[in-house]
Amino acid sequence: MKSQHTPGPWTVAPLGTIEFKGGFIGEAYDMNPGYYGEKSEDLPMMANARLMAAAPEMLELLQALTGFDSIRKAHAMRATLKLLKEFK
Repeated sequence: MKSQHTPGPWTVAPLGTIEFKGGFIGEAYDMNPGYYGEKSEDLPMMANARLMAAAPEMLELLQALTGFDSIRKAHAMRATLKLLKEFK
């Protein structure tokens, strides 16, 4: 059985909310109360939200790594690495 998910692209709204076409997908929470006063985009929850929002794209890239010839696999691997580097 193939699992279902909301297709991408997902986006990150202020304070860590993940959305699809304006609809709620999920939310990243900050469990550390010591971040008061920092800009919201600097909080760990925002990094977590960006990673969560990339899930549909990462799934698509990982699926591209299976069942294709080596040229397509190499292209998919480069795209995956590029995407992952954005989260550093």
